[in-house]
Amino acid sequence: MIWGQMQLLADLIASPDPASLAIVATERALQPHLPTPDMFRDYCLNLHLGAVITAKTLDATLVRLGYERVALVETEGQWSRRGDIVDIFPVSAELPIRLDFFGDDLEQVREFDPATQRSLDRLEKLVLTPTSYAPMITARLTPAQIQQYLSEAEQEALTQQNYPEGVRRFLGVAFEKPASLLDYLPNATVCAVDEVELCQAHGDRWREQAEEAWRQERSLPQIHRTFAESQQQLGQFPVIYLSELAETGADAVNLSSRPLPTTPHQFAKIAEILRGKREIYSGIT
Repeated sequence: MIWGQMQLLADLIASPDPASLAIVATERALQPHLPTPDMFRDYCLNLHLGAVITAKTLDATLVRLGYERVALVETEGQWSRRGDIVDIFPVSAELPIRLDFFGDDLEQVREFDPATQRSLDRLEKLVLTPTSYAPMITARLTPAQIQQYLSEAEQEALTQQNYPEGVRRFLGVAFEKPASLLDYLPNATVCAVDEVELCQAHGDRWREQAEEAWRQERSLPQIHRTFAESQQQLGQFPVIYLSELAETGADAVNLSSRPLPTTPHQFAKIAEILRGKREIYSGIT
């Protein structure tokens, strides 16, 4: 789930056009639970044909992103090097990729089968995300904060790029204002809220549970907020509130489903009806 989240954030940063994708999320995505967009962008590696990157820089970047160097890439989060060929298994991809360099120039990017090592489809570009949020969070912790919150064994492991469990609880320590999904969305994004009363009920229940957990470790900043506070930030976007209740009036649209008056295989008739519906709803502002 975390890997999928990071790939989505990488897509938002790479393609700021709000019409290029649709996102479905729960009300919890409105909670501050992410590094800032600038920090996340700094931890994404953009690779494309013709890119110039030295072997030393690429190796250091992969370690910084949390990838493990192995002899043979078999699973997500691993990478290997054989001369000018670098194999990487992105954490958010179904297949690993093979980078073919000529000196410092990236000449080919291909997917490959980890079982047979055979090259597959060619790619023009890709965005490589970190393996977790831990590298971004620990990079913002000061030495004093590391000593305060981590044991000696965890501090020693951190020097070897081995991140301790539960690092995300330090998000409020590392960032003065942690981000939510809303901070990654372009300004023109249209947000649809389905059943706002239920969203508020679920959000308030989760906040009560989060506060109970926070009381057990008060040394950490409290970063969670009410659904009403999330709605205030949501107000900067064009918002549509959806409901199952059919309302009448100039500003209401009944989106309830109903069967079309057609018989099987009458595709021309279905197309005619859909065109009529589109013309009706396109006139509503």
